[in-house]
Amino acid sequence: MKVGSVVVLYNFNESFLKNLELLKKYVDFIVLVDNSSVSSQNLFEEFIGDGLVYIPLYGNFGIATALNKGMEVCINQNCDWALNLDQDSTFYNDIIAVYRKYINNNTCTNIMGLCPQYFTYQNNPKLNESSIQVKETIQSGTLFNIEKYLKLGFFKDDYFIDYVDFEYCYRAEKQGYIFMRCNSAALIHNKDEAVFDKDYKYYREIKCFKYRHHYMYPSETRTYYVFRNGMDVFFTYKKISVLINLLTRIVKCILFEKNKMGQLKAMLNGFRDYKRKKYGINK
Repeated sequence: MKVGSVVVLYNFNESFLKNLELLKKYVDFIVLVDNSSVSSQNLFEEFIGDGLVYIPLYGNFGIATALNKGMEVCINQNCDWALNLDQDSTFYNDIIAVYRKYINNNTCTNIMGLCPQYFTYQNNPKLNESSIQVKETIQSGTLFNIEKYLKLGFFKDDYFIDYVDFEYCYRAEKQGYIFMRCNSAALIHNKDEAVFDKDYKYYREIKCFKYRHHYMYPSETRTYYVFRNGMDVFFTYKKISVLINLLTRIVKCILFEKNKMGQLKAMLNGFRDYKRKKYGINK
């Protein structure tokens, strides 16, 4: 079983190289797809050719386009599975070893992908040896079956970012494929949609008696994509959870957001462009 990995980069820093060293130990082949405007090939010279390919796009073409380009290389390298990874995700443990064990011990006829648990700033999961079917998962940390990826088709380029992964999960579900979460695999995932706030950093802690909630300040750009793509996903797949997420964002914006007008305008623009069927990058 040959396992490849597709890592999407964008204005990354050299700390990513530590992740890369680990990744090289876990997988058989790596594709780095760089959405940055400037090539960083010089940073990877020592790795290129040694089971690694670096593809600079010289511009931000979005997560889906980058993933599709990387998956194409994995296909050409005869990989059986491909791990998708963000630059800001780090390994808590050897998730590939966990995935290999699951694949070797289970029938994977209808499995599109395997995913881990995620440690985030507000999520601290308990690891165990069980596995469970999930309706959706983010792409970072998910191991995709190449054969089934070819049957289902590419990630949706029109979305650019946000809901690219969930749309793929729902599309897979319609075709009878499933995603399994291996609860002993874990990834440390950092949210990348927040903007820095001098008072609350990236988020604001909301306290009510024993209840604690972290409201993360999203950028207007990401809010636009969330609402534009989210509306399309909701009406395409009739997923109530997506609608609830969008409505919850509106309520949280009204209650906790400092930049209420900017955020509400971004939501409105996203909904407007969904109605116009205007997709791709928001210029």
